Amino acid sequence: MNRKWIVPLIIGCGALCLVAALVVVLGGAAFFRWMMEEPENVNIQVDAPIMATMGETVTLQVSIENLAAEPQLLDSIDIADSYLEGLGIQRADPPFTESYPLGLVDYQSFTFQRDIPAGETLNVQFYVVATRIGDWSGDIDVCIGSGSACSTFIVRTVVE
Repeated sequence: MNRKWIVPLIIGCGALCLVAALVVVLGGAAFFRWMMEEPENVNIQVDAPIMATMGETVTLQVSIENLAAEPQLLDSIDIADSYLEGLGIQRADPPFTESYPLGLVDYQSFTFQRDIPAGETLNVQFYVVATRIGDWSGDIDVCIGSGSACSTFIVRTVVE
């Protein structure tokens, strides 16, 4: 290979790598912003029991008020594994349609796919049994419209 082509080739490859890196960084930032989208026109409250006795069944309450002029969808409620290590979900009212682990982020997702009429409030009660003594805390994500528009709440329950 002719030596006068080596320097332009190296510069060209470097420029191409720089452009590719910029595309990845900017695309990643846009994806992260999309993933962190907050739901609009809702008022959400999460109430977890402060204390529970080993073996006791308690309720974890999630209330979603639809402030929009049209129905909104409760897509899912995702609960951190760190909370579920000491408290097990027995059932929910209204019932979830499916439950599966979100392995990359250590959450258990509970799918509802339930419409909340305009101006109304949907109350979801999780019936939770205290399974291990300890101080259990973690995030709860309430996702409205899709699995990517979520509000995050921190819960903590001490099991004696």
